[in-house]
This record gives sequence, structure tokens and C-alpha cells, in this order.
Amino acid sequence: MTRRRMLVSALGLTGVGALWISSGSAAKDGPAGVVALIPVAAVSALALAWIGWEFAGERFTRRTAGWSINIGVFVLTPLISLLIDDNPDPTNTSVVALALAAGAAAAMGGAIWRVFELAGDAIHEWKLERAAQH
Repeated sequence: MTRRRMLVSALGLTGVGALWISSGSAAKDGPAGVVALIPVAAVSALALAWIGWEFAGERFTRRTAGWSINIGVFVLTPLISLLIDDNPDPTNTSVVALALAAGAAAAMGGAIWRVFELAGDAIHEWKLERAAQH
């Protein structure tokens, strides 16, 4: 493992730890309230990753599914807790807005990924054609 990778991993773990600590202390039910959101976050992350990869035109594999579930459990769980736990709205419309915004962001991210990929392919083909002409 390179030094850069170790540094990025350490910073990532520190950030995730801080996120869990802040969400656990802010939750009404404490850490148990945050842990209860793990299934929701895991399924949400899996669905959002699938949407993003479909819009990107890439294949959604078991490996990408595993990564998305891990990200959902460790990152999305405390974020969901922080965003919706102290909501005074009895209809809880922020949950719907959060879900719609996340789905739109995943689709947009995948579409942007695909556009850059297509642009890169076009530039590569243009360079090959240009080199063949000379």
C-alpha cells in the first residue's frame, strides 16, 4: 500500500468516524437510532449506484453492488440520520425530497459520466483518423 493510499484511507476513516459520532450524538434515540437506518441506507445506496451505472452505460456487477452497499452502510446511514432525524414535519416530506434528489443526482452523475466517456471516444477516434491521414 502506497503512502498516498494510506493517507487517503486514514482521512476517509477519520471522516466516516466523525460522521458516525456526530450523527449518533444528534439522534433522538442515540446510536441505536442511527444503526436502525442501516438497511434503509444499504438498499438506497444499492439502488442509487444501479441508477448511476445504468445512466453511465456501464455494467453493474457484484463488485460495484458490494462497494455501493459498503458506502451506504458507512457513509449514507449517518447522513440520512443527520438529515431526517430532527424533522418536525409530521408528514416527513423531507424523506421524499431526499430520495428524489438522490435519485436525480445519481442519474445525472451517470449521464455525465457517459457524456465524458463518449467525448473521449470521439476525440480518440479523431486522433486516429488524423494520424492515418498524415
